[in-house]
Amino acid sequence: MKSLASQTAKATEEISAQIAGIQDASTRAVASIEAISRTVASVDEITSTISSTVEEQGAATQEIARNINQAAAGTSEVSTSINAIRDATGESGLAAG
Repeated sequence: MKSLASQTAKATEEISAQIAGIQDASTRAVASIEAISRTVASVDEITSTISSTVEEQGAATQEIARNINQAAAGTSEVSTSINAIRDATGESGLAAG
């Protein structure tokens, strides 16, 4: 009887140790999953920031392109005006002569 009681006590201790090991592993798994969740949330936030920045950069690039087109149109108008002044000056010079 003592032998059976001793074996039962030993088996109970082993089972308790295995349960404690499983609980410890479960606790570590939960902590790891929480860390992964925080990392995913951080990556999501960074991705959103990058996306917003890219959109803003695209809008700024479009604005720059519009300004360049306006400057080109203005330069063309100035060039046309200079040519008209040159022609008028040439005609005035001929008329004065």
